[in-house]
Amino acid sequence: MLHHWTHFRISHQRRAGVILLLEALVSNLNLFHSIVALKHLGLVGGWIIRHLVARGENPANIRIIDIRKPTRKDIHADEVSFVPGDIRDLESVRAAFNADWPAKSSAQGITVFYTIAVLRYYERHAAFVPRSSAINVDGTKNVVSVAQNTRDVEIFIYTSSGSIPIQRTNFWIPPWKKHPTSFVQVIGDDSPIPERQDGFISNYAYTKYLAEKIVVEAHDPGKGFRTGCLRPGSPIYGPGGDLCAGAYLLREQNPS
Repeated sequence: MLHHWTHFRISHQRRAGVILLLEALVSNLNLFHSIVALKHLGLVGGWIIRHLVARGENPANIRIIDIRKPTRKDIHADEVSFVPGDIRDLESVRAAFNADWPAKSSAQGITVFYTIAVLRYYERHAAFVPRSSAINVDGTKNVVSVAQNTRDVEIFIYTSSGSIPIQRTNFWIPPWKKHPTSFVQVIGDDSPIPERQDGFISNYAYTKYLAEKIVVEAHDPGKGFRTGCLRPGSPIYGPGGDLCAGAYLLREQNPS
């Protein structure tokens, strides 16, 4: 039986220290099994797991697939199952998806939360694209391909990036201009996507866009496989190991 969030439970969990960053995402899902793919730091994926368990999901219905076992103590790692998998290796992904579920698992359908990415947001030259695409594009392609062909997988939720529509700014402008053309940008759902790699703000945004296309094109409700992409605003930070505020606090300095 699922225990969805109520106003009382929300208030109680806030007092208990569970920050409801993803309440809107998980509160209305009719979940069965959940395969949660975590990046190494596990910030977003870790919070998804915390919310699933906090709202009453059976931990035996939750599986973490990652290249190594997570070390975070607050994501119920001792209760949910872990299966090692390298998304760069198609057979490794297939083995992780087809591993047996625990005996206490009581559900049938599978929802995939895909949160793996390599964040090389500081690279823009086309020669460096493979450094990001190996994970962000090829890895996503492997996981989507396996998910499509795994029995009971019904929903695939992909964590995209709000940086995709941002146009690259050229600061080399003639002396008679005060500001670059795209110095200030207002981004919305209808904002145009750059047409070429050199139009994206970074290789990270470019490869996330290519991966997003793979996920969108895989959407096939007629065959019982539904996909969706979420573009969180940049950056995502908070307790659990982020690369922005958290990394800065750990370093206690920020080299320029």
